[in-house]
Amino acid sequence: EIYMKQGCPPGKQWCFVTFATPEEAQSAAANTNNVLQFAGAIRPCEVTLARNQGLFGQNPIAGGPQQGFAQQQMIPDGPKKVFVGTLPDYISR
Repeated sequence: EIYMKQGCPPGKQWCFVTFATPEEAQSAAANTNNVLQFAGAIRPCEVTLARNQGLFGQNPIAGGPQQGFAQQQMIPDGPKKVFVGTLPDYISR
């Protein structure tokens, strides 16, 4: 599943990609962060595990008030959502 933010300022296009498994999400982030670069782009994309895995900022994986073991319980299967930033402006889907 892909969620593309609409109406971003130039140079600020981003999306979320939700994978079927935490392993797929981790692999995508590890293998494409600062490597994935679209034709005509001036820099590679930032690809990381999304800080929040649920809708509307729910289920934080880092930096929130819940950390450690309690944090891991919030996402029993592990993070499946990846943030992709610095997409070229011409990317629409």
